[in-house]
Amino acid sequence: MLAYRIIRALKQAWKDIDLTVEEGLQELDRICAMQLSVKGGTCLRIPEPSPIAKELLNALDVKLP
Repeated sequence: MLAYRIIRALKQAWKDIDLTVEEGLQELDRICAMQLSVKGGTCLRIPEPSPIAKELLNALDVKLP
């Protein structure tokens, strides 16, 4: 039931974007954190998402750290 509600919410949020929910999730799946080693430690960095991924995230009002 929860998965059904999530899919409905994504369809509603992405109704103006020409992608299926499955295609949208595949696009968002490409976003990943990279661990960078620098002097004295490490840090995580999220690369700039693709334009379509940005559009999908904005439609959901999600802000990346």
